[in-house]
Amino acid sequence: MAQTIAVQMVGFAVMLLIGYGAARSRMVTRESLSSIIVLIQKIFLPLMFVDFIYRGMTPALIARHAPMLALAAVFYPTVILAMRLVGRALRLTGARSAAFRMSFVFGNTGFIGLPLLAAIYPRTGAADLGMFVIVDQLVFWTYGVSIASGRPRRMGIRDSVRGFLNPNIVAMAVGFGLVILRVPLPASAARLLDTLGAVASPLCMVALGALCRYSHMGPVLRSRELYVGVAVKMVAMPVAAALLVRGLPVATELASAFLIMMSMPATTLVPLVVETEGGDADYAVSLSVATIAISVVTVPLVALLAGV
Repeated sequence: MAQTIAVQMVGFAVMLLIGYGAARSRMVTRESLSSIIVLIQKIFLPLMFVDFIYRGMTPALIARHAPMLALAAVFYPTVILAMRLVGRALRLTGARSAAFRMSFVFGNTGFIGLPLLAAIYPRTGAADLGMFVIVDQLVFWTYGVSIASGRPRRMGIRDSVRGFLNPNIVAMAVGFGLVILRVPLPASAARLLDTLGAVASPLCMVALGALCRYSHMGPVLRSRELYVGVAVKMVAMPVAAALLVRGLPVATELASAFLIMMSMPATTLVPLVVETEGGDADYAVSLSVATIAISVVTVPLVALLAGV
């Protein structure tokens, strides 16, 4: 399994390098990159979610993988507390502290987690990811948005509802609805959905590689909080969880998928929300890109150490 993950991450690294080279040669400009990222987030990634859920899930699988909801519900309070304590120990304050905490609490389940689980567990990965993301999005659009600016903010019902009506959550609802209601898609529509969904993963990684070129990562790469955050959230916590999960009555594949989700780098949604809420967007972008680059090494390492 660790070898499969390593091969997949090497493929991601190649795509990152292609994107970096495209940006360096000016084939992808900073302005066009912003449009590409919006296109991915609002069209191709949601289509990938629908396709992955529709092809990989059944009502029986949803019921069998429901324990992932409980694992995710325990994980998020734990990682929120851990990152709060790490931030205090590193003396991070204000907007920088908020961006740090968001970057290491919320993993890249869409751009990286989804294609990775699809490659490792083509039959059950959709169920695991779907259950995990339900909790992930619930926490992101409530707690995450409330701290994004670095200033105290109380979330209203309208704010929460607006957050939940984003394309990814709508796509998940559509996918689950098709599966639970057993709605058959015409063969041509299913093939088209599969084709469009397959575009998301390589396009995501190429865009992230281009983002590496345009991000001012120097100060972040020299900062201690990057490496402390990576060591705690992306390595130590998943490896420690592996020891605990082995004692629980959950399926091996479900436990392995959970550990992979725990080890994900920062999601690229964080910088967008931080910028919208008036936080330290430049710092959030640099953290997100840096953790994605580092995850090429840490995700296979976690799989090896955790015995995935």
